[in-house]
Amino acid sequence: MNKYLLIIIILGICFGTFNAGLTQTSLAQTSSDLTQDLTQEGDEITMVKKGIENWIETLKSTFREGLAIWKDFHQKAMNWWKSNILPKLQTWYEKKKPEIETEFKKEKKEMEQEIGKILSNSWQWLKDLIKSD
Repeated sequence: MNKYLLIIIILGICFGTFNAGLTQTSLAQTSSDLTQDLTQEGDEITMVKKGIENWIETLKSTFREGLAIWKDFHQKAMNWWKSNILPKLQTWYEKKKPEIETEFKKEKKEMEQEIGKILSNSWQWLKDLIKSD
């Protein structure tokens, strides 16, 4: 209940319509005064709803504009990357490709040897563990 009250207070302050019930000076009102108050409260609720709807529409349009700007920026960045950086990387790779392949093969052999050592050590450890029981 406290959460709802806090939300109502915040919305009232944000939209400037939180004066329903705060300006009452007496508890004894006539029935016509009560109906007028209910009508005013209904108008205030309608104003709050319209304010929220306007805020949501503004947020949506702002988001759409921002998305369009980011799409444009992304397209320009990708075009720049494809025209300036990517060709340089491709020519560099073509020059270094034989060297990279030989280095890769060497690393692959070293890893195979290391994995073989680890597996043989693990197998030996497992054999010793079984024998000790």
